[in-house]
Amino acid sequence: MMARRRPTVSQTTKRSPSPPPMAPGAPLVGILPALLAKGPLQVIRNAHTEMGSVAFDVDFATRREQFRFFGDAMKPAKLRTYAGLMVREVEEYFARWGQSGTVDLKQELEHLVTLVASRCLFGEEVRAKMFGEVATHLRELNDGMRLVTIMFPHLPIPAHRRRDRARARLGEIFSDIVSSRKASYPDGGPDDMLQCLIDSRYKDGRATTETEHGDRMDYEVLQEMDTLHRCVKEVLRLHPPAMMLLRHARRSFTVRTREGDEYEIPEGRTVASPLVLHNCLPHVYRDPERYEPNRFGPGRGEDGAGGAFSYTAFGGGRHACVGEAFAYMQIKVIWSHLLRNFEMEMVSPFPETDWNVVMPGPKGKAMVRYSRKRMSAAA
Repeated sequence: MMARRRPTVSQTTKRSPSPPPMAPGAPLVGILPALLAKGPLQVIRNAHTEMGSVAFDVDFATRREQFRFFGDAMKPAKLRTYAGLMVREVEEYFARWGQSGTVDLKQELEHLVTLVASRCLFGEEVRAKMFGEVATHLRELNDGMRLVTIMFPHLPIPAHRRRDRARARLGEIFSDIVSSRKASYPDGGPDDMLQCLIDSRYKDGRATTETEHGDRMDYEVLQEMDTLHRCVKEVLRLHPPAMMLLRHARRSFTVRTREGDEYEIPEGRTVASPLVLHNCLPHVYRDPERYEPNRFGPGRGEDGAGGAFSYTAFGGGRHACVGEAFAYMQIKVIWSHLLRNFEMEMVSPFPETDWNVVMPGPKGKAMVRYSRKRMSAAA
């Protein structure tokens, strides 16, 4: 729910700031006409313009430890081992392309990203023997995350039924793999993320269970690709992987806006942070609608102009995406290979963004004509 601005509470008064007023109507029913007529992106923008910048509406300790497990699997020492696997997967994939041709780049990259993830994260068992089935179920999981899912996660619609079946089957697949590895490798198995999670231990000493798992190009070279990194970062600013971040207020707290207004956020409310707006705030980003990767370069650093959370494509705080470094590395492996080896030209209209899903992406196809570059002998 969105909040209208209230005057700042005087320092001399003992009263706490008032809670933000609620938008009229039930959370979904109240905005349903506008949602259907204008679409979710315009509804968010209109609400922000009208009501301001403050919005609200396993147990925590265990979840925090599980975040630590994932964090350990994404540390530089592990990422170094993933880099070689990524390069191998990418080179093998694009070796199957011809000297020239036309492809749906969106479909190609979706397939390749799943291949890379299966090799680095899911293990050789999935990559070699079960990739097709696992990839299908992952697509069904993703397709089951609709805007309606936020309000009605168990609504009996076909997408939710496929999602639930896929989740159950993936649970069976990875439980079997984990059990097999524990029996076959009592002292440690393959060097991938799944094994890292299997080997993790809670603070009380107990192990994770099966149901909890679900040219020279290496790590150092990838870390030096500053220009490509900034390009990817700018794409994510303009096209964030989610429309908003939602957080539950476990206790009441006070927030102060840039204009100096204060609000008391009551315990139990949900705080919504719309990335589609925050990534384009004009007081943080100069000419925010323009694609300008160098805004993150030396001497500018616009992503820090508004504080620690000026840039939140991967979230922030203790709930920040633990896979951020992995994602950047994967994208740089793929695009550095494409840019070095292919000339590419887009032959279909630039795709619009599909805002009707939880994780927005290109709508329709992205057809690209490619031809292999003639590499010099020195290269």
